[in-house]
Amino acid sequence: MRGASAAASPRFVIGSRSPARLSPYQRPSSSLSSSAQSARKMVNPIDALGQGSRLMVKEPAIVLTEKETAVFKVIMDTIHHFQLNTVPRAAGGWVRDKLLGKESDDIDIAVDDMSGETFAYKVKDFLATTSPNASCSSVGVVRANPDQSKHLETATLRVLDISLDVNNLRTETYTQDSRIPVVALGTPQEDASRRDFTINALFYNLRTASVEDFTGKGLEDLRAGIIRTPLEPTITFQDDPLRILRAVRFSTRLGFRLDDGIVKAASDPNIYGLLLTKVSRERWGVEVHKMLVRRPTSLEYVSSVSSLLWPLHECVFLSSLEMLASLGIINVLTTVGDSAKFEETDAVPKEQGPIVQALVHRLREVESDHPLTDDQHFALTLAILTSGVYGLHVREKPSKPPRCACYGVLRHGLKLPNAEAERASAISEVASRLSKASQDELNSPVFVGHFMRYLKDDWVVALCLAECLAPLSERQRFVDCRQKAMQSGLVGCWNWRAPVNGASLAEDFGMPRGEGLSVLLEKQVDRLLSNCSMVVKDEQEFRSWLQTEVDEWVAANPEAVARANKGGKAKKAKK
Repeated sequence: MRGASAAASPRFVIGSRSPARLSPYQRPSSSLSSSAQSARKMVNPIDALGQGSRLMVKEPAIVLTEKETAVFKVIMDTIHHFQLNTVPRAAGGWVRDKLLGKESDDIDIAVDDMSGETFAYKVKDFLATTSPNASCSSVGVVRANPDQSKHLETATLRVLDISLDVNNLRTETYTQDSRIPVVALGTPQEDASRRDFTINALFYNLRTASVEDFTGKGLEDLRAGIIRTPLEPTITFQDDPLRILRAVRFSTRLGFRLDDGIVKAASDPNIYGLLLTKVSRERWGVEVHKMLVRRPTSLEYVSSVSSLLWPLHECVFLSSLEMLASLGIINVLTTVGDSAKFEETDAVPKEQGPIVQALVHRLREVESDHPLTDDQHFALTLAILTSGVYGLHVREKPSKPPRCACYGVLRHGLKLPNAEAERASAISEVASRLSKASQDELNSPVFVGHFMRYLKDDWVVALCLAECLAPLSERQRFVDCRQKAMQSGLVGCWNWRAPVNGASLAEDFGMPRGEGLSVLLEKQVDRLLSNCSMVVKDEQEFRSWLQTEVDEWVAANPEAVARANKGGKAKKAKK
């Protein structure tokens, strides 16, 4: 309890980017450096969405690097060599980024009269025949994989150190109950209209060396900084609900605002149902990871979702736990040891938007005092996004102890890698515990040392989150705790070891082997923590103290001593 005194040292307890001119096909001696600026960081993500990089010229033109010029010449020479009628186009993100002043060594090429694989082999055959020393890799084929949003086979090859993904133009038709489309050869107009957003539906025609905007909105939206769908948003999201998440990701990544139609469509409860039924958990996790892994946009994502599309956040993060529980995959407990099923409780808050937004705002202030690494920032963002399940625990199997529900959401709900789920849930659980810690506990080097040893370098992340979770009147105590821990000598205590190991305890102190050894090892570490030092200054005094601890444990645990002695005799008999 907060404010309660403690007779003994409180303990922390927890469940477990111009090269020289080259000949057309000569391989550059060094990689291309970038002069483009990335989208600038938004100070206030809610008010500033739509203030990222812009297409500033009225008549768009793409300025090619020498490598890009050489690669495009290879493509056009291939067409002339084989007397093809093919119209090759660079597509999608490369066009968008070039118009925004960004550079990329990865280009998507769309052809209009054959498969991407067929055209890729023609490029390779052309170079092998005319320029055998030119830099060109073998052709790889990425087979269709709908679960990874790959609806058409893609041919890949690397030409003059630029990666090319080659596809044919296509059209897609969706069925009612699946986000996996029926794919057919299409026109440029059809291909543009089936893409997710107008800014991603632009083409660069290699024959005419011009930008093509078949949706009629792509260039306009690139100038205005808007994320808009080529088709009516509801239709687009009904076809592929995952595009809702992609809309938010591009919005935060580029600093573009979401079109009102997207916000309205994404607020439709029916879309949530489609997101749940048509999109696999694995794809949710992949998209969420892409959203959050780019710093600083992860916090922009959190804020924009919590203020604009909060029900989407609830659908992605909180409903995953509900679904898992209803399917019997995991039991969700209101507290450790409580056997109540999740469906029978109302423990998960349904309106967490204001809470998450407040956490993000507070975190910005905290980070100004103690900057976090990118990995820590990512883990902390995951912990914030799962704040709606704080206080709940999950049990994966009857034989396993309950775990923080944050882990269930991230690992089983979003299928994130186990290490990422483990890290975020550990931070979440510790922060939740710290936010309720008494002042005596926060003043105790043993208590603080224990959670530092548990989280290692992430201990400061948990303190940041605990500070965000605490009432305004109590936040200073977490600032004080962090500063005190850094000045006390506890940093690095997760590497400390007991001065006397188990073998020495048994041989030199008469400690029975078995269950008590771990207790005495932990007591030694606690003593180091209490002195805020891994160095024993008075060895004789330490050994005297340790002998007393051994004697007291032996006297208080006769049954454990008997079991240890019995086990020792049995081992001798076998020998």
